[in-house]
Amino acid sequence: MPRAIDIGGRRIGPGHPAFIIAEAGVNHNGSLALARKLVDAAMELTGRSILLEVDGGVKADNIESIAAAGADTFVAGSAIFGGGDYRAKIAAMRAALARTTGSA
Repeated sequence: MPRAIDIGGRRIGPGHPAFIIAEAGVNHNGSLALARKLVDAAMELTGRSILLEVDGGVKADNIESIAAAGADTFVAGSAIFGGGDYRAKIAAMRAALARTTGSA
């Protein structure tokens, strides 16, 4: 049987309300700032915690600006696994996030 977990202060799993993770698609016209506004509006209306994920093109040299635009979850597949030192690439991304958010 699947176990319950906590996400954003909410209990998720059997016997708990549904937790929805949705992709905004291009409803934000490619603007992360507009996507953040859409997510914030949905959070205000529902009272649910929603994360804004960016999947695609996230690298150490742009993750800082992506975070500054309002994203709080990042998918960086080829930027990490495309060759070279994985640990160094992850460390560079974490350092860039720390400059923007104060934590990584």
